[in-house]
Amino acid sequence: MINITIRETLSATFSTLRKNLFLVLGASLLFALLETFGKTVLSFFPLEVTGSGLKSVLLTKNFFIFGVLSVFFIIAMVWATLGYFKLLLNIKDSEEASWANFFGQSRNAYNLVKFIPVVMLSILAFVLPLAFIGKLLITPGSAVAFVFAVLLSFTLLYLMVRIMFFHFFIVDKDMYPLQAMYESWNYTKGKTFKIVATLLTITTIGLIVLLLCGVVLGLLFSEKMIAILAALIAVVVMRSFVTLATIHIYRILNPKTR
Repeated sequence: MINITIRETLSATFSTLRKNLFLVLGASLLFALLETFGKTVLSFFPLEVTGSGLKSVLLTKNFFIFGVLSVFFIIAMVWATLGYFKLLLNIKDSEEASWANFFGQSRNAYNLVKFIPVVMLSILAFVLPLAFIGKLLITPGSAVAFVFAVLLSFTLLYLMVRIMFFHFFIVDKDMYPLQAMYESWNYTKGKTFKIVATLLTITTIGLIVLLLCGVVLGLLFSEKMIAILAALIAVVVMRSFVTLATIHIYRILNPKTR
């Protein structure tokens, strides 16, 4: 019987992080820098909407550059995300882990990028009818609108939890995205509450630790930049810990076969 517990997940995750601290933090820092760099570059190209809405966006001088850079950074981030997960998965499995794992997911990244338009169309097919129904039947600010929003939020959260491991199936089993989502859906059946409770507890603990670190760093360092840098490192550590915890749960659901 599969048993997911908060205590065991915390213990196993801490042990993995302690044994591979510098490699995990290095990979997490690189991943965070790539993510931040992409968002920063894209923020330099605002799409000013005036008058005619979508037409105005399409005609703006920055639209082409923004579009090209968006595609480039989507591909780069998909590649980096899969590489990051593959590296941490190898660390969890006590296998040989190197930077080659981080940069060696080009084929899986290509398959996932091809799948992105399908995902976007599926989301639109799900969201647009709900938005249309909501506009027809629901008065903004009413109790019905609140209940509708809550139900929609829980539905989306449930769907996200059920397919949350699809990245790991891609890098672990070399599956195509749709097959990976199907496997994640099957493996999480009947375990959604335990997964959410475990990860939510670990994340909450991490946020409390981060808050305490922020208070301590503010008292220890008078230099603002040093305090900010230390806080960023603490955020990277927390993100690494939560990701390793997620990988641990994945390995409970889908044990490594030798």
